[in-house]
Amino acid sequence: AKYLGELKKRMRAAKDARREAREKALPDTLTTEQAEHLFAIGLAMYPGEKLHLDHIVPLSKGGGTTLANMHAIPGWLNDSKGDALPEEIYAQLGLA
Repeated sequence: AKYLGELKKRMRAAKDARREAREKALPDTLTTEQAEHLFAIGLAMYPGEKLHLDHIVPLSKGGGTTLANMHAIPGWLNDSKGDALPEEIYAQLGLA
């Protein structure tokens, strides 16, 4: 039951993000082949992890769905970063 609630929440958030991207006219050029390539890289970097395709610069901050703005990362990492920019994450970790 908890899993289904989380899944519904994610689906609603993804739908909202796609609507927001359309409204902002953000680029959406990532192809299926490119997404598969990103997942292959992610599997090599994070073997055995459940991966999410993630926007480096979030849609909410103007990032589009393009090859240059996407990467495959573990789901736990994607969940923990929210819509933070890379530099914000580095600062939180004391790496900036």
